[in-house]
Amino acid sequence: LIHTTARAETIGFADIVVEYFESDNGTLSCPEGQGGEFPPAATVPTCVSLSVVLGDDPGPTFDYLSLPQDSFITVGFTDDVIVDGPGEDIFIAEVGDAQENAEIYVSSLFSTDPNDFTFLGIADGNTVTSFDLASIGFTDQVRAVKILSLENGGAPSAPGFDLAYVEAINYSVVPIPAAIWLFGSGMLGLIGIARRKKV
Repeated sequence: LIHTTARAETIGFADIVVEYFESDNGTLSCPEGQGGEFPPAATVPTCVSLSVVLGDDPGPTFDYLSLPQDSFITVGFTDDVIVDGPGEDIFIAEVGDAQENAEIYVSSLFSTDPNDFTFLGIADGNTVTSFDLASIGFTDQVRAVKILSLENGGAPSAPGFDLAYVEAINYSVVPIPAAIWLFGSGMLGLIGIARRKKV
């Protein structure tokens, strides 16, 4: 399942779901995932779209995806890349009061191969955890971030790590290649010529 959000909403935020795996530790059978809105915390799990973790959640409420224990989601950055800059580079937001944790991995590729990922650290529950790529000596650009839930602290209401968003603090915008602009402009020109001939 590939989910994206509009470019204007995603600069500095994950904008594509690369991979999603839900373990058998969840409480619902959903076509995509389970989660809700915080606050208030859902008392009954709800089926949600995976896209709730993409883009910005400006508040005061946050849509989230619950990742039951041993479940994971890999999100990517298509219109920017995360780079190691001064201070912290990545923010991972988890909502709720159950204090679930998750392992965080980074990759310079849009990959589903675990070997392409490097362990970055542990994200804490009920907070925004920040990470510095320099702490692990990661010097490549980051295109994908993988979040692996470690526990079901909120079961049965919102089992597992409740991911709201993944934000890049230090990032570089990826320009649309000139060749694509030229091709697009050429196509528009051809469409315009075709319309004039019909008249």
